[in-house]
Amino acid sequence: MNTLAAMNTLVDLGKMHSAAKSEALLNAYDALFTDVRRSAWRVLEFGTGFGGSLLMWAEYFEYAKILGVDIEPLKIPDHPRVSVIQGLQEEFVPKHTFDVIIDDGAHTRVETEAALQHCWSSLRSGGFYCIEDWGTGYWPSWSDGRAWKLGHQAGMVGLVKDFVDAAGADDVRKENETGPGSFVVCHLASLQVFPGLAVLRKS
Repeated sequence: MNTLAAMNTLVDLGKMHSAAKSEALLNAYDALFTDVRRSAWRVLEFGTGFGGSLLMWAEYFEYAKILGVDIEPLKIPDHPRVSVIQGLQEEFVPKHTFDVIIDDGAHTRVETEAALQHCWSSLRSGGFYCIEDWGTGYWPSWSDGRAWKLGHQAGMVGLVKDFVDAAGADDVRKENETGPGSFVVCHLASLQVFPGLAVLRKS
């Protein structure tokens, strides 16, 4: 076991590897992943930047294989448990199951939802699917963002609100003769929403 990594918080590791994630975000992840830090076997991240977050995850999840997918080519220092694939997140088809999937990719609804639909079945029971920067739907300057209004549904904001319907699937079906043909995800055990982070846990 890497004793040094065991002593470091995710914020510490993020600083060590220059991961482009805020301290608030890393603190949220640290609280979420504490119980699976040493049991996770595979972690997938969309949107790798310069690769610092991949090295951070490799230190944090001490036994996990880390896979990064990014539209840009990326070279990172050799690490026995880190690999990278160049490609579009919405076209990625997983060949393995994962304990944790982190989407820090396009931050637009179409691409994010497509990746989710491709990867949800490959997320293990009890696994975490984490979507960062969903607030882009409130930005008129963003490609699918719009100025805020009551009942806002633009971009990633609308997607996160659809997750609430998925979390309430049993109640939707209980007293409604008709409902959505399908929810954006099924087998959803819990939904947690933080500023800039939505976390789906699979049942």
